[in-house]
Amino acid sequence: MNTNGNGNGVWRTIAVIAITALLSVSVTVFAIGVDKVDRIEVKAMILEQSPYLQDKSGIDERLSSIQETLQEIKAELKEIRKK
Repeated sequence: MNTNGNGNGVWRTIAVIAITALLSVSVTVFAIGVDKVDRIEVKAMILEQSPYLQDKSGIDERLSSIQETLQEIKAELKEIRKK
């Protein structure tokens, strides 16, 4: 059953294949792990880049402006009613 001429040929080949596979897997895992973002980075990206949150802040500003205008109109109506 010895095809390489010495008794360790098959086991040496198996060991080289196993070590090569382990190194390949570890390099792949490292390469994927380097690009992985954490939860804090994702939250920051959402706050900075999400069009929905940008629209929400614009809507909140507009609602505040409308509320201020309504308060001014109410105050003017009170003054007109007093006259």
